Amino acid sequence: MAVGGTGLYIKALTEGFDEMPEIDPAIRIQLNQLYEKEGLAPIQKIVAESDPLFYGQVDKKIGPDSSEQRK
Repeated sequence: MAVGGTGLYIKALTEGFDEMPEIDPAIRIQLNQLYEKEGLAPIQKIVAESDPLFYGQVDKKIGPDSSEQRK
């Protein structure tokens, strides 16, 4: 039984999610270290420069101390 949510939940249950490429664990370590040392702003700058289209769609209103930031 599946209840509530959006059509995405139904699609995920019936079709699965998109394949995601493997990411070098060193990248995650590097970004976490940068975040711990300098906060979110430098990471936002990296994203803005490397993928401005995506950056324009990202919710940048979440505060740096929010638990939502680092899931």
